[in-house]
Amino acid sequence: MREGSGPPLLAVATVEDITKHQALEEQLRQASKMEALGRLAGGVAHDFRNLLTVVNGYAELLATSLEGDERAADALEIRRAGARATELTAQLLAFGRRSDRAVEPIDINSRIEALVPMLRRLLGEDIELTVDLDRSLGAVEADPSQLDQVVMNLVVNGRDAMPSGGSLSLITCNPGSDGPFDARPATGWARLELADSGFGMEPEVLEHIFEPFFTTKSLGQGTGLGLATVYGIVQQMAGQIRVESAIGVGSRFIVDLPLCAAPVAPASPSVGGADSVRRAGETVLLVEDEPSVREFCKRALAAEGFEVHVAGPHDALEIAGRLGNRLDILVTDVVMPDLDGPTIAAALRSRRRDLKVMFMSGYPRDREDDLTGAAAEGMILAKPFSPRQLCDAVRRVLDRPVNPN
Repeated sequence: MREGSGPPLLAVATVEDITKHQALEEQLRQASKMEALGRLAGGVAHDFRNLLTVVNGYAELLATSLEGDERAADALEIRRAGARATELTAQLLAFGRRSDRAVEPIDINSRIEALVPMLRRLLGEDIELTVDLDRSLGAVEADPSQLDQVVMNLVVNGRDAMPSGGSLSLITCNPGSDGPFDARPATGWARLELADSGFGMEPEVLEHIFEPFFTTKSLGQGTGLGLATVYGIVQQMAGQIRVESAIGVGSRFIVDLPLCAAPVAPASPSVGGADSVRRAGETVLLVEDEPSVREFCKRALAAEGFEVHVAGPHDALEIAGRLGNRLDILVTDVVMPDLDGPTIAAALRSRRRDLKVMFMSGYPRDREDDLTGAAAEGMILAKPFSPRQLCDAVRRVLDRPVNPN
């Protein structure tokens, strides 16, 4: 500002604080990166489940056929390794927010209380565990096993940060106005906090802790999937997670989950069991594009007594036509080239509304839209599965009444 043509007397400036804007940009970049990694993880896990179906299935068949032989132990070791690989695949899917979920209203406090005895054994005698639960909290909508996995993974992470012992606290509370600022559900939030007295983390480490395969542990001491899995599950539950940490002070993980209005679902009685399995004799059309998976499923079903006819996606309709009314159930993979499982099922059920259908998939959420309605009244069996699980699933679908509409 000048007075006439004289020298400048005052300067006027506008200052804008862009700290929050920069933080949001960084969150967007991180979310985009995690989404891309999640898609990659989901795709790898999908293909890997097909391989695990074959490895685990044949290992179990081999162990059964070698019963009483010392070589059966070798087959069981293969099966145990396959089970571990299955767990890692589930972690990848959870990270990618693409895992299979059985969502229901859950009392988060009751779930944690049930885990406490196991958590104390997991931590050992040199780590003191304190639990403080807010009894006024309502229910959250979650998959019970995934909620357990979040708690277990965070506890394990805290334990590993205290190799010489320490203290770990686990609390639940209502965050109130301190909840996530970018989403406010009408029902409010439930908060889970887990704090350890470990050695803490540098800012450079904090930037990467939720990335898959990132780990500060020595070679062979961790997979780098624990916190990535937690991140994926929390995001899948429409929640948020953040961490506060300082060197020499410890770390605090804060998980905010949206509350739900529905009441906690009552426990359902167990069903099934050995008595529910009977010798089969029905005719099965098995449709699968992976030859190794197809052969394994055929052997498992034939050993149970089913009359099994196998087909790829291209010849499935032709073979079904030859079988006619002799066909009792269609067992088909979901995602196949050119002609997929839902399309085959819809074509066959347009001819016979009472035909039983069961889907198999390495990733049951692949085709959610196509698996709604009458065709989805069949069952979806997630890969990998054992011979017993396959036969039991087929039996349950066969014994279930069909809704012809």
